[in-house]
Amino acid sequence: MPLAEVAAIGRAAIRTMVDALDPFVKALRRASAKASREALLTAVDEAQKGADATAQIKPRLGRSSYLGSRVLGHPDPGAAAVAIWLRAVCEALFAGGSDDSAGTAGRESLTLTRLIE
Repeated sequence: MPLAEVAAIGRAAIRTMVDALDPFVKALRRASAKASREALLTAVDEAQKGADATAQIKPRLGRSSYLGSRVLGHPDPGAAAVAIWLRAVCEALFAGGSDDSAGTAGRESLTLTRLIE
């Protein structure tokens, strides 16, 4: 499901998982359709920053909205989960070393066009 379809349900900056997905996808777009290990990990860092930023956003949708301002200071659980699984996937894709190592032969660059369109 493209980000636009997910964002139709939950927009960025309203304390949803899109707050982690949106910066991840934007970072990949800046890096191009062929993303290196470094570009992917940079995108994951952006996702984490987006998730962390939700700690300062008053919830308007989802279960957190029932708690109101009591959730301030705590990242949105969905956004935090997205950042965690994005990091796990990226690390698993490149397990075995850096872009120059033999362990990543054939995996040093990934085509991510379908993900970021």
